[in-house]
Amino acid sequence: MLPLYIILGVVAGIAVIAMIIVLIKKAKVKAFLSDVKKRQDSAAVKTNVELEGMDFAKLVGTTGIAVSDLRPYGKMRVGTEVFEVLAMDDAYIATQKKLIVVKIGANDTIYVKEK
Repeated sequence: MLPLYIILGVVAGIAVIAMIIVLIKKAKVKAFLSDVKKRQDSAAVKTNVELEGMDFAKLVGTTGIAVSDLRPYGKMRVGTEVFEVLAMDDAYIATQKKLIVVKIGANDTIYVKEK
């Protein structure tokens, strides 16, 4: 019969390996889900040029959520639509921050600031 310390060492080693495998799989699933979300966001984006004919002036005062970092350009979701926007004063605004449309500039540039 094997000594108890050898049996416990083998069991502990197997447990460590099993934990490593679980953590790796969890990380892969999280990365996959993050990638799926990014694809969904980018698939929903209609550039401001594609929305030609839309009266962008109606957006002034509208609030939404940043779906990308604004550096100073980025994307903002208003309802189900996603717009390319520009942060006022070339500010950096992080993803998921609440935004408000301040003005519409030349070429239908949508200017926003953090709310």
